Amino acid sequence: MYRWINIHTKMWYIGSRTAKGCHPDDGYICSSKIVLPMISENRNEWVREVLVISNPKYILHLETRLLQSLNAKDDIMSFNKHNGDGIFISVGDDNPMRDPNIAKKLSDSVKGDNHWTKKKPASYINPQIGQKRPTISGDKHPNKRPENAAKISKSHLGKRHLYAEGANNVMNNPEIAAKISGEHHWTKKIPKSICEYCGIQIAKSNYTRWHGTNCKKKEGRV
Repeated sequence: MYRWINIHTKMWYIGSRTAKGCHPDDGYICSSKIVLPMISENRNEWVREVLVISNPKYILHLETRLLQSLNAKDDIMSFNKHNGDGIFISVGDDNPMRDPNIAKKLSDSVKGDNHWTKKKPASYINPQIGQKRPTISGDKHPNKRPENAAKISKSHLGKRHLYAEGANNVMNNPEIAAKISGEHHWTKKIPKSICEYCGIQIAKSNYTRWHGTNCKKKEGRV
């Protein structure tokens, strides 16, 4: 648990860091959308105090108790907009999602007819269909720049993927190879369409972008 203090205004913010493997010097600042940019912009105006180091569950309980005792959300010198009420219930075995009944209820609430796509009217057309980003299309893509391409190439040069070598390669298992080869290959399961202008059979996702009304063989586009 830590506290950031502005050396000029003396305003403060209390927070905690509970990620696995974290430590006081891992570079983490805070999660506050208000305080984070302020510290990032003028780091010299802020001082951090590490208040307590302990296990995550204890830290979150302690943070809540401290914020409540200070009534941080109502303190004019505080950047904390809440008193941490209930934050500890999401840690470890106290996480409600560990309850299979609650997890299933939440999962079912966003599946099937409850999925957000099912709630759109039949006449709804996604405005992004067929749209391109001219700033990164073709030769404008950042990876097309020689300096970027060279960096990417260098980062892969000489790399060995041990999980894919020799006996570790799952494709050396005939049963697995059979399951994802031939008619079972994922490319055979992609819904496809035939372009009415060039006659090419193409995946529906690519049909929208490169074929149909956007096909180069369409009259007037050649």
